Amino acid sequence: ALGVSFPKRGKRFDEYIKAIKTAWTEDVASFHGEFVNFDNVVLLPKPYTPGGPPFLIGGDSEAAMRRAATLGDGWYSWWRGYELEPHIEKFRAVMAEHGRSFDGFHLKIGTPHRGEPPEQLGGKIEAVRRMGAEEMVIAAPVEPKTMEKDVAFWAEAAGLRS
Repeated sequence: ALGVSFPKRGKRFDEYIKAIKTAWTEDVASFHGEFVNFDNVVLLPKPYTPGGPPFLIGGDSEAAMRRAATLGDGWYSWWRGYELEPHIEKFRAVMAEHGRSFDGFHLKIGTPHRGEPPEQLGGKIEAVRRMGAEEMVIAAPVEPKTMEKDVAFWAEAAGLRS
Protein backbone atom coordinates (compact mmCIF):
# COMPACT_ATOMS: atom_id res chain seq x y z
CA ALA A 1 0.00 0.00 0.00
CA LEU A 2 2.92 2.36 0.69
CA GLY A 3 5.21 1.16 -2.09
CA VAL A 4 7.65 -0.30 0.43
CA SER A 5 9.28 -3.70 -0.04
CA PHE A 6 7.50 -6.18 2.22
CA PRO A 7 10.47 -8.59 2.42
CA LYS A 8 12.73 -5.74 3.63
CA ARG A 9 10.32 -4.21 6.14
CA GLY A 10 12.09 -5.68 9.19
CA LYS A 11 15.51 -4.59 7.98
CA ARG A 12 14.11 -1.11 7.27
CA PHE A 13 12.54 -0.89 10.72
CA ASP A 14 15.80 -1.95 12.40
CA GLU A 15 17.67 0.72 10.49
CA TYR A 16 15.13 3.40 11.38
CA ILE A 17 15.57 2.60 15.08
CA LYS A 18 19.36 2.87 14.75
CA ALA A 19 19.11 6.16 12.83
CA ILE A 20 16.71 7.69 15.37
CA LYS A 21 18.91 6.64 18.28
CA THR A 22 21.91 8.15 16.51
CA ALA A 23 20.12 11.49 16.10
CA TRP A 24 18.98 11.40 19.74
CA THR A 25 22.42 10.68 21.20
CA GLU A 26 24.99 12.51 19.07
CA ASP A 27 25.46 16.29 19.13
CA VAL A 28 26.09 16.35 15.39
CA ALA A 29 24.77 13.11 13.93
CA SER A 30 25.55 11.24 10.74
CA PHE A 31 24.07 7.94 9.66
CA HIS A 32 24.51 5.91 6.49
CA GLY A 33 22.47 2.83 5.76
CA GLU A 34 20.50 1.19 3.01
CA PHE A 35 17.32 3.17 3.74
CA VAL A 36 18.41 6.17 5.80
CA ASN A 37 21.25 8.58 5.07
CA PHE A 38 22.04 11.87 6.72
CA ASP A 39 25.07 13.96 7.63
CA ASN A 40 25.64 16.68 10.19
CA VAL A 41 22.14 16.60 11.65
CA VAL A 42 21.56 18.61 14.81
CA LEU A 43 18.48 17.58 16.75
CA LEU A 44 17.39 20.05 19.41
CA PRO A 45 16.05 19.92 21.94
CA LYS A 46 17.40 16.50 22.82
CA PRO A 47 14.91 14.10 24.39
CA TYR A 48 14.42 14.60 28.11
CA THR A 49 15.34 10.97 28.79
CA PRO A 50 19.05 10.36 28.13
CA GLY A 51 19.27 8.26 24.96
CA GLY A 52 15.67 9.12 24.10
CA PRO A 53 12.36 7.57 25.06
CA PRO A 54 12.31 3.77 25.24
CA PHE A 55 11.67 1.74 22.12
CA LEU A 56 9.11 -0.91 23.00
CA ILE A 57 9.05 -3.61 20.36
CA GLY A 58 5.80 -5.52 19.97
CA GLY A 59 5.27 -8.93 18.50
CA ASP A 60 5.66 -12.59 19.33
CA SER A 61 7.53 -13.80 16.26
CA GLU A 62 11.18 -14.79 16.43
CA ALA A 63 12.05 -11.65 14.45
CA ALA A 64 10.19 -9.42 16.92
CA MET A 65 11.88 -11.11 19.87
CA ARG A 66 15.30 -10.66 18.23
CA ARG A 67 14.56 -7.01 17.47
CA ALA A 68 13.45 -6.37 21.06
CA ALA A 69 16.57 -8.11 22.40
CA THR A 70 19.01 -6.30 20.11
CA LEU A 71 17.48 -2.85 19.60
CA GLY A 72 14.63 -2.47 22.06
CA ASP A 73 14.30 -1.07 25.52
CA GLY A 74 11.25 -3.21 26.08
CA TRP A 75 9.04 -5.92 24.63
CA TYR A 76 5.26 -6.02 24.33
CA SER A 77 3.92 -9.55 24.00
CA TRP A 78 0.34 -10.45 23.17
CA TRP A 79 -0.81 -13.41 25.34
CA ARG A 80 -3.10 -15.33 23.08
CA GLY A 81 -3.05 -18.97 22.11
CA TYR A 82 0.10 -20.01 24.00
CA GLU A 83 1.23 -20.83 27.52
CA LEU A 84 2.67 -17.70 29.10
CA GLU A 85 5.61 -19.08 31.08
CA PRO A 86 7.32 -21.04 28.26
CA HIS A 87 6.79 -18.10 25.89
CA ILE A 88 8.42 -15.60 28.25
CA GLU A 89 11.24 -18.08 28.98
CA LYS A 90 11.84 -18.34 25.22
CA PHE A 91 12.22 -14.56 25.11
CA ARG A 92 14.53 -14.61 28.15
CA ALA A 93 16.75 -17.06 26.21
CA VAL A 94 16.81 -14.69 23.22
CA MET A 95 17.80 -11.84 25.54
CA ALA A 96 20.60 -13.95 27.05
CA GLU A 97 21.77 -14.99 23.58
CA HIS A 98 22.27 -11.30 22.77
CA GLY A 99 23.93 -10.49 26.09
CA ARG A 100 21.00 -8.51 27.45
CA SER A 101 19.63 -8.52 30.97
CA PHE A 102 16.22 -7.50 32.21
CA ASP A 103 17.64 -4.71 34.39
CA GLY A 104 15.83 -1.59 33.22
CA PHE A 105 14.11 -3.54 30.42
CA HIS A 106 10.35 -2.99 30.03
CA LEU A 107 8.29 -6.19 29.78
CA LYS A 108 4.62 -5.64 28.99
CA ILE A 109 1.96 -8.20 28.21
CA GLY A 110 -1.40 -7.70 26.55
CA THR A 111 -4.26 -10.18 26.55
CA PRO A 112 -7.77 -10.26 25.16
CA HIS A 113 -10.62 -10.74 27.57
CA ARG A 114 -12.60 -13.84 26.82
CA GLY A 115 -15.34 -13.44 29.39
CA GLU A 116 -13.36 -14.84 32.33
CA PRO A 117 -14.79 -14.13 35.77
CA PRO A 118 -12.79 -11.73 37.98
CA GLU A 119 -11.15 -14.60 39.94
CA GLN A 120 -9.80 -16.20 36.75
CA LEU A 121 -8.65 -12.86 35.39
CA GLY A 122 -6.95 -12.25 38.75
CA GLY A 123 -5.02 -15.49 38.17
CA LYS A 124 -3.84 -14.18 34.81
CA ILE A 125 -2.72 -10.95 36.44
CA GLU A 126 -0.73 -12.90 39.04
CA ALA A 127 0.89 -15.03 36.30
CA VAL A 128 1.99 -11.87 34.51
CA ARG A 129 3.44 -10.48 37.76
CA ARG A 130 5.35 -13.72 38.40
CA MET A 131 6.92 -13.49 34.96
CA GLY A 132 8.31 -10.07 35.82
CA ALA A 133 6.12 -7.92 33.59
CA GLU A 134 5.65 -4.35 34.72
CA GLU A 135 2.36 -3.92 32.93
CA MET A 136 -0.56 -5.97 31.68
CA VAL A 137 -2.96 -4.55 29.14
CA ILE A 138 -6.37 -6.19 28.94
CA ALA A 139 -8.26 -5.74 25.70
CA ALA A 140 -11.58 -5.44 27.41
CA PRO A 141 -14.88 -5.19 25.62
CA VAL A 142 -16.59 -2.06 26.87
CA GLU A 143 -19.94 -1.21 25.37
CA PRO A 144 -21.18 2.39 25.27
CA LYS A 145 -24.55 1.45 26.81
CA THR A 146 -22.97 -0.44 29.72
CA MET A 147 -19.70 1.46 30.10
CA GLU A 148 -20.04 2.23 33.83
CA LYS A 149 -20.86 -1.39 34.65
CA ASP A 150 -18.09 -2.71 32.36
CA VAL A 151 -15.42 -0.40 33.81
CA ALA A 152 -16.49 -1.35 37.37
CA PHE A 153 -16.15 -5.03 36.43
CA TRP A 154 -12.60 -4.49 35.14
CA ALA A 155 -11.57 -2.41 38.14
CA GLU A 156 -12.77 -5.17 40.48
CA ALA A 157 -11.08 -7.88 38.40
CA ALA A 158 -7.78 -5.99 38.60
CA GLY A 159 -8.12 -5.49 42.34
CA LEU A 160 -8.56 -1.75 42.00
CA ARG A 161 -12.05 -1.65 43.45
CA SER A 162 -13.97 -3.85 45.82
